[in-house]
Amino acid sequence: QLEKEGYQAMLLALGLPVSRGLNLPGVEGDGVLYALPFLNQVKREGFKFAGKPKVVVIGGGNVAMDVARSALRVGAEKVELTCLECDEEMPAFEWEIEEAREEGVIFNTSWGPSAVIRENGKITGLEVVECTCVFDDQGRFNPTLNEEHKNVISGDLIIFAIGQGSDPEPLKSVVDLDERGRMIFDDRKMTTSRSGVFSCGEMVTGPGSAVQAMANGRLGAAAIANF
Repeated sequence: QLEKEGYQAMLLALGLPVSRGLNLPGVEGDGVLYALPFLNQVKREGFKFAGKPKVVVIGGGNVAMDVARSALRVGAEKVELTCLECDEEMPAFEWEIEEAREEGVIFNTSWGPSAVIRENGKITGLEVVECTCVFDDQGRFNPTLNEEHKNVISGDLIIFAIGQGSDPEPLKSVVDLDERGRMIFDDRKMTTSRSGVFSCGEMVTGPGSAVQAMANGRLGAAAIANF
């Protein structure tokens, strides 16, 4: 439609709007939430928990810290966070972790989720297994789990905050995608497969910080100016 209106350059900056989860036993059903929809509720709808639930947050990044701290602020009785990484490996900023601890978030590091525990359909906790190593010898993400050492973190609600992904659906009729649903993109020219259609931000760079996304947006603007 914009092309029909005479626009010669357009920039796609859609980010990563889909919160990722895990296909764990027991995950289907009430009581499982995802980071971005939860944070949207907290910010835009004056959200408050009904009752005072015990919340388990899965993840060790900055978004997980936001989720955990927000859960306490909207009425959770207790918030426990679990992640594969040990204290030193957690990807969240150090100050985010420190402030989450100050607000009362309980940390369970070096544990990976293995199953959602339910009784009569209601969540009672999250089964976790010890993670002895997150990365392999080549530094690639390849967790090693000790199946002999498991634990259960009690809780009524579970919130996944393990990362975000792109949504390829709006793009399918606009630009070319590869076999994995990723946009075909030239990072030197900031261009897609369609003439005059540029892209920037985390949808092409992958997850990063807000300031990195803004810097990439400036590159997109410069590419359009050159075009």
